[in-house]
Amino acid sequence: LEEGISDKLNLLFRFLFQGLVGLGVSFWYSWDMTLVLMALSPLVGFGTWFMTKATGEAEGLRANAYAKAGGVASETLSELRTVAALGAEHKQAQRYVNNLEDAKKAGVRSAARIGFANGLMFSSG
Repeated sequence: LEEGISDKLNLLFRFLFQGLVGLGVSFWYSWDMTLVLMALSPLVGFGTWFMTKATGEAEGLRANAYAKAGGVASETLSELRTVAALGAEHKQAQRYVNNLEDAKKAGVRSAARIGFANGLMFSSG
């Protein structure tokens, strides 16, 4: 318990005081710019949260699609004689391509969402 908390507690105090000192110095040098940037900070926070969420969801969707495609390939190769005897090579290839298309769609959607989140973060700060 002590070993797990001590490092995290140290980091908490470090980042807390680093943030407070940073705010103090920024108010000292340019209080008006500091207020403007503090007003925009929720937008940056939302962008960061949205990017984290979009990245996690997209990775899960892509992993599932690639797992399905890999399952189709593995199934086809392990039952190659049966697939060839039934003449289902093209059907199995189409199943594989469909699963790869799902992965591609997930990647494109993820890129758009991550681009939006990047725009939020970098345009506001």
